[in-house]
Amino acid sequence: MKPNSRASQRTSSKYLRAATTFTGRSPRHWLGSSRNSSQQTLPTDRTRKQRTPQLLSGLASPNPLNPTHSTRRSAMTNKTNIPTISRSAAWVGGVCLLLIAVLAGAGNFGALAPLITAGDAARTAAAISGSGLQFRIGVLCMVLAAILDVVVAAALLRILEPASRMVALTAAWFRIAYAAVFVVAIAQLASVPNLLRNPDRALDAIDSYNVIWHVGLMLFAAHLVLVGYAAFRSRILPLWLGILVGIAGAGYFVDGAGTILQPDYVPSISTFTFIGEVALIGWLLWTAMRRPTLQLAAAL
Repeated sequence: MKPNSRASQRTSSKYLRAATTFTGRSPRHWLGSSRNSSQQTLPTDRTRKQRTPQLLSGLASPNPLNPTHSTRRSAMTNKTNIPTISRSAAWVGGVCLLLIAVLAGAGNFGALAPLITAGDAARTAAAISGSGLQFRIGVLCMVLAAILDVVVAAALLRILEPASRMVALTAAWFRIAYAAVFVVAIAQLASVPNLLRNPDRALDAIDSYNVIWHVGLMLFAAHLVLVGYAAFRSRILPLWLGILVGIAGAGYFVDGAGTILQPDYVPSISTFTFIGEVALIGWLLWTAMRRPTLQLAAAL
């Protein structure tokens, strides 16, 4: 019996040394007294089941000892949920609006207006016949401005779409409709050089251009009002910019309606409210240059 007991002791000590080497704990920790062993029992299956939800909730919930954990998690969520728009839309919209301002100013005030005398058909016909190239350049500038209006409508659609697709589409279609009416008005100007033999008909064509253009101007005013509305209801555009753009739209609408209702009406309101368009151009270009991407948090 003694050899067997010695062999069993050797085996036990062998396993204890192996356990000590593997766990780094002394044999006394594993053997101990009966009192300590009863207190340091291994967790039962029931205890494991109770601890498992706590461990899982600890993984899912932020660590109170590490406040940056919750901040990083919320930042990642916000970064995922906030729609972003590349600056190409802002670049296209800002540059095209700037070109429209240059082309419309050069075509209308630089080329056409000096050749037209209101109420004097003979003088107008003589001025246009003597500066035919200047007149045609002015008409070409207006056509290019109308084409760029369609491009601006597409760019603003992309910018405003995260706020409300319906509002963005409606605003875009109003600007496209304005561009179409503007082209019809420009066609009246294009026919003027062929009517110079009859100065009265040439002046009537110029008057038709003004009336048709002011009808389209009301469509353009509706476009600006919708852009201002989208800015007011969301954070895509600054609130102050939305207010200025909406006021510009109201000014264009009053001038357009006044010209149609009263033949002797002189458009004057839009000469002050157009600052909203200038502010929109500046904001689009500033946004394209200063921010790699435009993060949008739509509130509509």
